[in-house]
This record gives sequence, structure tokens and C-alpha cells, in this order.
Amino acid sequence: MRLQVGLCPALTEDVMSKLKTAGVNNVISFMQKDIETLAMEASISYKDLQSIRNIIVANYAAFPLEGDLMLSEAVRSTVIISTGISSLDKLLGGGLMAGEIMELCGGWGVGKTSLCVQLALHCATKLGHRVLYIDPTGGVSTNRLEPHLDNSIELQESALPLSYFKVVTPDDVWGLFEVLNTMSAPSIPSTGPSSSSSKKGDEIKLVVVDSLPVLLTPVQAGSQRHGNGIVNQVACTLKQIASERQVAVVVVNNVVSATYDSAVNSEHHLSLKWKAALGRFWEHVPNTRLFMERVWNPDKTAKRPLSSLSDNTALMSLDVNITIWKSSRLKPASSLVSIISN
Repeated sequence: MRLQVGLCPALTEDVMSKLKTAGVNNVISFMQKDIETLAMEASISYKDLQSIRNIIVANYAAFPLEGDLMLSEAVRSTVIISTGISSLDKLLGGGLMAGEIMELCGGWGVGKTSLCVQLALHCATKLGHRVLYIDPTGGVSTNRLEPHLDNSIELQESALPLSYFKVVTPDDVWGLFEVLNTMSAPSIPSTGPSSSSSKKGDEIKLVVVDSLPVLLTPVQAGSQRHGNGIVNQVACTLKQIASERQVAVVVVNNVVSATYDSAVNSEHHLSLKWKAALGRFWEHVPNTRLFMERVWNPDKTAKRPLSSLSDNTALMSLDVNITIWKSSRLKPASSLVSIISN
């Protein structure tokens, strides 16, 4: 930034001319000079130079902050959301990290949607946080959620069972952008009882996109440049929401077959059979990528009924093996997790 006449009353044309003669043409060179030395070299009043320095500091310098205050703010803004599943919390270092994107990868029917529903319901009904569930497939309906509520006496007695759980069903990627734009608002209007009953639920803390390939695969099938541009735009939008709003974002992705070389070089997979879908433009986006596999044990039934409300609504316990494929903060590991499915 250049020094200009009028920046402060003491910076007159005469003073500016003397500063230029002394080789001081901008703010940086002025601030680097010792005032006493500059006063003698340029024959300028020490009082005027001090006044100019004070104005520059007041208008353009950052205010100093104490380290302990910065640490306290960092700790306060760091939120870890429990998944409600102890084995999964342990694998993730405590739970879902606000400000990060976690990706669930797996084949068809391994329980990705069931796990997302369980995470979202726990966040909304047990922790009292607002959840935005983006469901382009339309698979998450009231009929699917009710058995989870009926199976828990604690949730049955809750006055706000689903008031913090909002499901939206965009038709395409442009509908997704429209939904994500609502995140610019601090909260989602409650469809249940008055929001004044719980202050901590005023802000969205969890966003689930189930599933992303349903929205992005159609645009990737066209022009490569156009498709990659939209993928990057989705990635930037999700990252911005996660970072600026300190929201935990969970996205569901499919898997495609992988050759040995691509699996080792790009993903460092513990399993070399699969890799995440959506291509290399999406590969780097998630902070943590998890791979889900069904556990087939011939010695016991894979699905164990938890409730027998009716033939259509019975809940089942499903065993899956979840592996950390990649993470910016977690080491590769795996854990056997039991999730609730219906």
C-alpha cells in the first residue's frame, strides 16, 4: 500500500515529499524505518511521524491476541459429534469431526443408508442438533424412520422426536445446489414444536448427502470438462459449508472395481478390489473415506431381529466391517460395527 497525502492530518504534501526523498514510498518501508532516525534524515517532526505511524497501526494492523485465548476459541469451535455406536466412535477418534467431510463407500446393499439414518437420528433425537438429510433417491421416508423411534423408549418419550431432522429430495445436481444454499441461513425452520424449547438445536450440525453418485453421475456422462467442473463446484460448496459453519458432512459414494496399480497408487487401500467412484476429481475431497463391507458369518444369522412391530417394520442388526481407506487425521484401521437396518 502506498503512502498518500491525506491519510492522516500530519501527512501533508511537504511531509510526503520529504519521505520520498528519504526513500520511503509505501507503508511497509515507512513501518520498517526507525522513527528517530527517519526524523533526522528527512527533517520531519518526530511528533508527526509518530502520528502517521499510529494512524497506520489503528487502520491496517491486526490486533494482537493472547495465545491462551486463541487456544480456548479453537477448543470451543472444535466439535466432535458422537455417532451413537461405540465401536465406530473409537475408529473415528471420538466421532464425526465438525468442519470435515466424511465419505461412506461400499457396494449395493451393504447398509450405507441404514448407517446414515442411524447417525442422523442419533444426532437429532439424542444430541438435539439439527440435521439436514439430502436424499435424492427418496429412500428415507417416515415409514423408514418410525421403527427406529418405536424401538427406543427414550425416543418415544422425547418431545422433539423428529423436529430437528429435515429430509429434502433434490431431483438433480442443481437441486442439490439450491438446497446447500439454504446453509447460508443460520438454521432450518422447525416443523415441530417451537424452537425456543432448545437453544442448542438452532444451528445445523450434520449434513448427510445420500447418495452423491445419483446426482453427479448424470452430469459426468456428458462433456468431461462440464462434468468435472460441476464435481469441483459441489466439492467446493461442501467444503465451504463444513469449514465456515463448522458442520460435519457425511456423503455416500459407490465403489467401482480397481486394478492393483490404481488401488495402491491412489488410495492405499487395504482391499485392492475396489476404489471410490466419481473419479479422480473427487478423490481428494473427503477428509476421511470409509469402506463398508458386509460380514457374512455362516455360524450365525447375518441379520438378527431387534423388534417385531410388523413384518414391514422389523428392525434388524447388521454386522459390517468398516475400514479407513484414507484420512487426514486418522491412521488406517478397521472395526466390526453393528448397525440397525430395516
